[in-house]
Amino acid sequence: NRTLSTPETEPFAHILDGSFLLLNLEPKDIDHEQQEHDYGYLSYQRHVVLGLDEVARLVDVVASELGTRALTTPFIFSTLALDVSASLVRRLVRSFLETWTGGIDAERRWREEARLAGPHELGMCIRWGLARVVRIVGGQAVRGLIAWDHYTEFRDSEATQNYPPKHFSTFLPSLPSTLRSILLTLLSLLIRFTAHSASSGHTPPTISPLLRPLLFGLGPATLAFHTYIHYLRAINATEHLLLSFIRWQSTSDLGVPTRLKEWIRSYLSTLPALHHSGKHERPQARSKHCCKLGTSVAWTWASGVKGMGKDCPTFAQTASKILRSIQEAYGPTVPCAPVHRAWCRSGICD
Repeated sequence: NRTLSTPETEPFAHILDGSFLLLNLEPKDIDHEQQEHDYGYLSYQRHVVLGLDEVARLVDVVASELGTRALTTPFIFSTLALDVSASLVRRLVRSFLETWTGGIDAERRWREEARLAGPHELGMCIRWGLARVVRIVGGQAVRGLIAWDHYTEFRDSEATQNYPPKHFSTFLPSLPSTLRSILLTLLSLLIRFTAHSASSGHTPPTISPLLRPLLFGLGPATLAFHTYIHYLRAINATEHLLLSFIRWQSTSDLGVPTRLKEWIRSYLSTLPALHHSGKHERPQARSKHCCKLGTSVAWTWASGVKGMGKDCPTFAQTASKILRSIQEAYGPTVPCAPVHRAWCRSGICD
């Protein structure tokens, strides 16, 4: 989890460890000489902090819209989508924020904007909302919905119990009730995308890199290479949670569609990085022969670069060419410095 870029962490010392900050719409005082430009789609209104209740409202509305009319749309959460508009994303975000400042009709206007918004703008809006959550850990403000230690306890207990199909249910009880609701709504939407992957292209390996920083943060503020290590391990963790959730849903009376069953038929073999990784062991990307993760990593890297160069078409086109070269030649090998720089400029690691 990355520490917020503020010199003052003492104000958080009295807040209970693991707590989430409440809604805060007030902008921070910024030295204009040190003010950085916003890059990408997630940096708009970067000063805003959303509490879990506010994020739950946003996720419920946006997930409902996406689940109704966008399950077969490719690139929902990716900046590679040609149809995504930064101005429309900002308009959607403004409409949501005005529900606290815009009067009695603001909620109706927000829901109307969501109903009329395009699927790619909705996807960026849900990512923006998740990126605005702040947790307190050790007296410091950090990003990410889920504590890494909470995940590793879940991962290790699943292995100890020989991977029971319903083990995902043990991941939820100790989480705040609102966070449980957010995760269930989000994961339910993601597996619906996966069920339509023949049309949408959304699968656990391609979705995980796009949402991973929002679920687990970016790790401590350190060298870009270490950021890339945190990136790799949390991609595996996000994909693991999604596949485990599918297994859990498959045990219900209604079960899951056949396409989802295919993803969990060989559950253990889909999680190669989890079998021999200790808690502090360096994670490994999948081999070149397993292109799913490599493609996901490259897509996320190119998405960040395209966001950085959205106002320069030549730069964006160059990034797309580099993406293709990486996918063809190196599979999961991605330069860690561009990954770190693109994320930092997208507003995820303010």
